[in-house]
Amino acid sequence: MGAGSQEKHHIQDAAEVYVVYRLQQLAVINGCAINDDVEEKHQEFLDYCEVRNLSIDTFNASKYKKSVDNHIDNIFNDLRKKYLKEKFNFTNCEVENRNLGKKGDFMIEFLKLPSKSVSLKNYEKGFSSIQTCSGTWISCPNNILFESTGSGGMFYNPKYPKDKKYKFKGSNKVKRNKILEEMGYGFLISELYDYFEDVLDTIKKRYVYSSDALWWSDKEDEWKNDCKVYGNEAVRRMICALEKLPQSMIKKRVLKQTGLDGEEELLLLSPKKYRCSLFDKDYSNAIKRANSEESWVDFIKHEKNVRFILRDKKGYIAHMDMPFTLQKNGCWAYVEDYPNGFPDDLVLDKNGKLPYNGGKKSVDKGIPFGWGERRTNKCKQMNTSTNTHVYLDDIGKVDAV
Repeated sequence: MGAGSQEKHHIQDAAEVYVVYRLQQLAVINGCAINDDVEEKHQEFLDYCEVRNLSIDTFNASKYKKSVDNHIDNIFNDLRKKYLKEKFNFTNCEVENRNLGKKGDFMIEFLKLPSKSVSLKNYEKGFSSIQTCSGTWISCPNNILFESTGSGGMFYNPKYPKDKKYKFKGSNKVKRNKILEEMGYGFLISELYDYFEDVLDTIKKRYVYSSDALWWSDKEDEWKNDCKVYGNEAVRRMICALEKLPQSMIKKRVLKQTGLDGEEELLLLSPKKYRCSLFDKDYSNAIKRANSEESWVDFIKHEKNVRFILRDKKGYIAHMDMPFTLQKNGCWAYVEDYPNGFPDDLVLDKNGKLPYNGGKKSVDKGIPFGWGERRTNKCKQMNTSTNTHVYLDDIGKVDAV
């Protein structure tokens, strides 16, 4: 991640802390707060920015902050209308939730009702679709077949549910494959898992450890072709595997992956509008229908994706696309930061290189690289890649898709 990308990431995260402060402030002003700790919440926001060297002026000028300010009053008013006799407290819970495998960024605490975890997504433009999670190719079947322990790619052994003494890492071939055999899914090893792992080995030999892949310009066309060819075959194999798995297993994962399992709420922000699962009737109705016993999941190949479609007897509920591709993960320096090459006003060293400065914990920090030069250490993080894109415009509309 380059310096510019890192600053943007810090602004997005700071906006989540800022939302908590603003909501608590409104709760106190309106006399419906459980705790009068607005100053503490404000200080949390200031401290967050200071630790990350993010200036308040930079944050204030961002579209992310403006989106919060544009909608925060209406969000709070909608919350009060829904819970007329309640009092509220708002807390930042991102770190705790990630350790539990949850998506929520902040918590709404009630005086009488159970707390609600809320995932906040703040967009510069709009949100006709949202990305809910990402992973590697192997993480897709793993998350369908096994229950996650919460983080780190660790899973429970189905023979010992919730018992961490028997947890295993999804990338541990020996343990994972033995469990697959015990579950009766040994056929997936040769049909799916071996291919996924072979592709990763192949691309690392071709791009990470090969002497002819030192520069992006020499490998760009080959890389893009590999993304297409290997990705299409991965999609084909994944669909074949899905056809042999229980519908209940697939549905459980799709509900969790889309956020339609009802376990957490969703708040979407953009400069012009906001949408919240707590108040949105179409969204709430979609959650109810998706979790009924009468719903099911269809899956098809759509372009470079596996498309999962939730339906019931009434019709369409929602759908998500999962593209299978390859992820450079910053293998070649500055390709993402400066797509068209170094700008003319950038100060380079005598060899035309720029010392990498992606933050305190950045891999390869301080090492000079030319534009598109393979990074010494970061290149080893190359991997296969999946994302989850949930489409919102037609959610809950029975005659869509």
